[in-house]
Amino acid sequence: VVVPRKAIVEAMARVFPDDTAVNPRGGRYLVPATIAVDVARFGEDSTVIYERRGNTARRLWRAHGRDTMAVAGKVGQLCKADPSIQVVVVDDTGVGGGVPDRLREEQNAPLSPMRPVRIVAFNGGERAKRDERYFNAITEAWMELALAFRDGKMALDDNRAVLGQLASRRYAIQGDRRIRLEGKDEYKKRAGASPDDADALAMCWTPLVRRGPSQLLRMVEA
Repeated sequence: VVVPRKAIVEAMARVFPDDTAVNPRGGRYLVPATIAVDVARFGEDSTVIYERRGNTARRLWRAHGRDTMAVAGKVGQLCKADPSIQVVVVDDTGVGGGVPDRLREEQNAPLSPMRPVRIVAFNGGERAKRDERYFNAITEAWMELALAFRDGKMALDDNRAVLGQLASRRYAIQGDRRIRLEGKDEYKKRAGASPDDADALAMCWTPLVRRGPSQLLRMVEA
């Protein structure tokens, strides 16, 4: 499996750090957040939104039967309510493909209440950044997430769904020595459910999201 169950349980047992950090020159700063949205495709699938701050992650929202307008609206609400959200990674395959476009429309609309944030359209089937090592982008995201667990610094919310999905997703090493994550449809056929929570969590770790030094902290009080 990609992530050992023991590493996940240990991450869930860790105390979440404060979302703020001390500025050496005085005051406190809010650690910036990335949120990722795995959009439901059909049937029993769920749309899930996960948040990442450094090496901590928690689920913000999970829902069935919401269309792209409703999902985009929820993302907009979260961004408006939390000024620390700087990046939104959105599933850009199938049904999810309409959500990034809708968010960009909202940002560009006159008098829009939505704050400017960076919107990253994520297609798990596309080429990985390190395509000599990983079969596709979703494999790369999952493997980057696995490294965070193995480093022993990960703090994760107590979410039984994500525990089961992380601890049961498989991978294979192909003939060309590249790592390939078990496909979503393959997983659903074997496990009987879609890995929506774990995919949303993994998308927070895609190399498409890179933080420069100027993005590490955002001031919340002088």
